Amino acid sequence: MTRPAAWLLIAVICLALVGCATDGAATSSNTGSPTSSTGDKKGPLELGKPTGLLIEPVDAHRLGYSIQWVTHTNVSNPNQILYVEPAGDLLLTVERPNNLLTAIAMKDGKQLWRQQAGKAPYRAFAPRRVDNNIIVNTETQLYEFDATKDGRLMDRSDLRSAVVTAPALIGEIAVFGGADGMVFGHDTRVGYAKWSYKMPGQILVPAQPSGAQVFVGGIDGQYALFMGRTGEKLWDGRTFGAIASAPVVHPSGIYVASKDHTLYALNRSTGEDRWLFRYTADLTESPVVLQNAVYQPLPSGEIVALKVVDGKEIWRLKTTDKLIAQDTRGLIFSSAAKLTLRDVNSSKVIEEVPVKGTLKHVVPTEDGGLIVVSPQGRIMKLAPVK
Repeated sequence: MTRPAAWLLIAVICLALVGCATDGAATSSNTGSPTSSTGDKKGPLELGKPTGLLIEPVDAHRLGYSIQWVTHTNVSNPNQILYVEPAGDLLLTVERPNNLLTAIAMKDGKQLWRQQAGKAPYRAFAPRRVDNNIIVNTETQLYEFDATKDGRLMDRSDLRSAVVTAPALIGEIAVFGGADGMVFGHDTRVGYAKWSYKMPGQILVPAQPSGAQVFVGGIDGQYALFMGRTGEKLWDGRTFGAIASAPVVHPSGIYVASKDHTLYALNRSTGEDRWLFRYTADLTESPVVLQNAVYQPLPSGEIVALKVVDGKEIWRLKTTDKLIAQDTRGLIFSSAAKLTLRDVNSSKVIEEVPVKGTLKHVVPTEDGGLIVVSPQGRIMKLAPVK
């Protein structure tokens, strides 16, 4: 072999070795930072290393949580995700105006399927789960999807009356309050109304399940408790102003905020007033009931904490942050820019952590975790640190 040929051979071998080393370094980097199919980081996250996530691991840990998974629904425009609902082993989201229903595995954040529930101008409302089916309604129809496979459409049926909310579920019966005042129990197995009852005023807030019963409130202030499967009316009553926000059913009672400036605590068995909290202006936001206290947002930009037993005031806090959940350390509040942990007894701040970007939804899960969602469709699950 001539000397020039030998030098050429050596050069080729060196280039090949450099290429192998580069490929090996790239493989090692990918292995050390696992990603999902959508390009989001998954797996263990180091507490001290910035990640660019909505909530940094070190900040989540300060609140008492770890980051379980991260995913992205790739919404075409911000703020399209209107509903985020935990449903057993699934997390369900609904986007408008395209009415897209997305099912995400609760254990690892994997996106399982996406289906459409009707088309604009009809609006899809919050999803519900009935055994192995997912139901989503528009104003006029109910769509039923298979939860266990590819989310294929199983059935579609017409509703008894036009509605503007999701139903309350009593077994397989979806109880709606109609915009015309008609309350009806839609049998999801057969696709038609099993019972109906006409109330005098429009029903613009969701009916609320109460065991085997369902509580319904109208825009005229009248309310009633029904047997969910039969429609038998057990008792009724009224406030002296519109019921403009969803009532809350809790083991301690039924809580109804009214535009007559009053929060009503009703006895679940009889419908009688247990106690009343009166304010100086319309109450238009739903109360939050956690363990032994009722938290009522006020038009003044405050939230008042009341004892569930007798309605006595515990504290009052100047904040427009939304109360999300209660854990062993305290109360979790959220705003667009931060999450805050406050003391249950005094409302004083224990921890406050920033958000990278903006929060749209923060939803508690059955296992004590939190689902955090941005307007752009970035979703992460925080699991409580044990």
